[in-house]
Amino acid sequence: MSVLSIQSHVVHGYVGNKASTFPIQLFGIDVDPLNVVNFSKVCGYSQFRGRRTPVDDVRALVEGLDVNGFLKHYDALLVGYIGDPDTLRLVETVRSQIMTARGAAVPSVVSPFYFICDPVLGDNGKLYVTDAAVQVYRDHLCHLAQVVTPNWFEASVLTGVDVTTVETAQQAAQWFHNRGVPRVVIKSFDDAQRTGPGWISFLVSEVASPATTTTTGSSLLLTQHVGRVASHSGYFSGTGDLFAGILTARLLKQEEGDSFSKIVLATMQSMQLVIHATNAAAEKRRCGVRPPDNESRAAASEFVELRIVQSAEAILRPHRPHLDDESLVQMEELRAE
Repeated sequence: MSVLSIQSHVVHGYVGNKASTFPIQLFGIDVDPLNVVNFSKVCGYSQFRGRRTPVDDVRALVEGLDVNGFLKHYDALLVGYIGDPDTLRLVETVRSQIMTARGAAVPSVVSPFYFICDPVLGDNGKLYVTDAAVQVYRDHLCHLAQVVTPNWFEASVLTGVDVTTVETAQQAAQWFHNRGVPRVVIKSFDDAQRTGPGWISFLVSEVASPATTTTTGSSLLLTQHVGRVASHSGYFSGTGDLFAGILTARLLKQEEGDSFSKIVLATMQSMQLVIHATNAAAEKRRCGVRPPDNESRAAASEFVELRIVQSAEAILRPHRPHLDDESLVQMEELRAE
């Protein structure tokens, strides 16, 4: 199995391809990281160096993969932070090239192909990208994916729905489904009225199998689950990239009977264990969390880099007998009324 992962890259720290590649490889899956950004470290630090990869360079790299016959070998395309609208449009072409190469292969490739789109636009009410990039995600990219994994803010920006509750998350998920996306995960919305304080919610929404799907206007038969995870104080970079990487690996390695909600649940459990390990390391180094301003946040970032390598076992096998999984992640199915 092999994944083409088009994302950012940092020399120091764990975001973008640095956060996604190792977890996928842990599952025995090859990863070809195509880096569209090369920075010295996360932009949250007070200083960083580097540059974005020009779209012509990205195109040349893809052409090199194509002429050597590598595109047909990809079982998944994972897309994270890109930022540049022209490079985002190129991703649409890359997906098409992979699909064509797989169909033309002799013998033809019959294994499932997944396009996982993590539309990294921003967080906490702040955009990281231009309006032009948002438009490309909205109009040209998201609808091609088998899975999209926005956080609450990104889902709100793309759909126009202010995601603050389970009900509004369901409305946002419906927006993606109506455009052809079969699986949606909306992460990290604060529905305190439902969960109480100290929890962050997520929604898992999946269109039923084609054999049982019914369409009346824009109505689809859905399977939906709502979950909650413990809220952690502190500022963490790369959690969305790590989530997308683990989710991609688990999709490719799923066994018969594994539902999408079960795959997301295991991914969330791994995420919580990685964050626990990161917090423990930060406390050991006596680093303050939840800094009051950008300058102190940048200073704190060094101490709360995700402990991904140190959490390899938790990524592969999140179920630990000595840990109460219920305290890490809780999830229940939403029944249609």
